[in-house]
Amino acid sequence: MLKRIVISLLFTLFIPLSAWAGSALDTLLQEGQSIVAQYKPAQALEQSQAMSTLYFNVFEGGGLELMLAQHDGATMKQIEFRFATLIQSMVRGDSHAVVQTHWQNLHTDLEKNRPILQESTGGFWNTLLQSFVILLREGLEAMLIIGALASFLRKSGRQNDVKTLYFGAIAGVVLSLLAGVVL
Repeated sequence: MLKRIVISLLFTLFIPLSAWAGSALDTLLQEGQSIVAQYKPAQALEQSQAMSTLYFNVFEGGGLELMLAQHDGATMKQIEFRFATLIQSMVRGDSHAVVQTHWQNLHTDLEKNRPILQESTGGFWNTLLQSFVILLREGLEAMLIIGALASFLRKSGRQNDVKTLYFGAIAGVVLSLLAGVVL
């Protein structure tokens, strides 16, 4: 059982991270197309809110905006402008044809930048996984260093200082957790 868990974990860690990022872009395109397809000027406010939510939750929250900004700030601003234009058009209650044109312009820009957007961090879960792996690696490294120092202190006859070493390590973990909660 443990062997399967370890193998699954290792397999998960070596999946190309960009494979998860593509899903944020695909979600954005599919949901955006759905919102625009259902758009009716009489329901403009509701549908503009849905598009705005899509922008904040998927484009920004999925890490797509950040990835574009890192590659080309002008392209990121252009896509943000396209989103703003589309949402404003929906809020004004423009015709379906006008909204469709704005969506098509945005869709074209997003597709044109697909290679950049698929390099994205993949959003929350991918970032969480990356952070977990880093913390695991750093934690193991810290344990090795503390173990080596404790061994050195014991061999040099300074047994009382081992308790101080462990106390300092525990205090560091506690302070780190507190800082994480506060920030």
